[in-house]
Amino acid sequence: MNLTAKSGPPEAGYKRVQPVFRGSGGEYFGIWIVNVLLTILTVGIYSAWAKVRRKQYFYSNTEIAGSTFEYTGDPIAILKGRIIAYAFVIAMAISSRWDVRIYFALAAVLTLVMPWLLVKSLQFNARNSLWRGISFHFRGGVFDAYITYYALGFATIMSVGLLWPFWVLEQHKFLASNHTFGTTPFKFDASPGKYYKHLLLPIVLGVLAYVALFALILSVSTSDASKDAKDAVAIVAVFAVFLVYIVFLLLGIYLQAVQANLLYSHTQVGDNKLVSTVGFWRLAWIYLSNLVLVVVTLGLATPWAQIRLLKYRLQNFAIDTPGNLDEFVAASEPSRSAIGEEIASAMDFGIDISL
Repeated sequence: MNLTAKSGPPEAGYKRVQPVFRGSGGEYFGIWIVNVLLTILTVGIYSAWAKVRRKQYFYSNTEIAGSTFEYTGDPIAILKGRIIAYAFVIAMAISSRWDVRIYFALAAVLTLVMPWLLVKSLQFNARNSLWRGISFHFRGGVFDAYITYYALGFATIMSVGLLWPFWVLEQHKFLASNHTFGTTPFKFDASPGKYYKHLLLPIVLGVLAYVALFALILSVSTSDASKDAKDAVAIVAVFAVFLVYIVFLLLGIYLQAVQANLLYSHTQVGDNKLVSTVGFWRLAWIYLSNLVLVVVTLGLATPWAQIRLLKYRLQNFAIDTPGNLDEFVAASEPSRSAIGEEIASAMDFGIDISL
């Protein structure tokens, strides 16, 4: 089940380039365990360096057309951003016990600045991600972020969720069409019909499952039946809750798979078309078996679980290119001065809200 994916061969005149991941769980375990221990020993301070080390490992082991990626994020810049974030969280925690008005005021401020934080994070990640010495960039504006995430989000709520597929489409458009590779812009060409076709029915089924569960629990709590009958219905209700939990878990995995396919399979970089063929059942099996593995090993299998998931995603991702990627890279090389980018890099606080 490939969920909107282009699972066939590339179009005539195109050749398919597949990324390869060269790392291993055993190799990454050494980095992961040191990151965990030093983050704990430094009360979280080392987490900025841990993030950079983790990203550098994954980037440097991901190869496309014989070239690996680079991550150049500065841990000091990330740490400054995190100190501000931690200070804000601590202030909210203290104010919740001291003066609830201050707490809600801080919560309102956080809500207002979230689109700005998102844009800064996307800019930081893009600028510090390179392939063949050329960095990515994110050109999206804060006002557009407010429209995309808040205005359309409010409209979605007012429509009782019927606008949700369109909202997801607009988020994907905001993310994809505002990125560039050097001077070459990304393009996004999906239609609302595609999103409604693959996203609306699962949401309807999820809502129906939730309503059915709520009705069952309400009937148990208000029933005039005998105690034994109530106990029997309560047991059924417990199983129903578990079943609905599984349904929502699978629904979340399905939405993750289908959204990845919708986003990437409708995105181009110049004339190069991205392809995503993530399958729902395979992704669900990887997630669930990884969960069991991590729980059984008390978390020590986390590096193997992360790399297993990454390898599957890369196996189902490709670039269909009409020509030589060397020519594409040459055409994408920025010809302008890099002074503007250096100023932007120096002035931000390394805001990074990605994993």
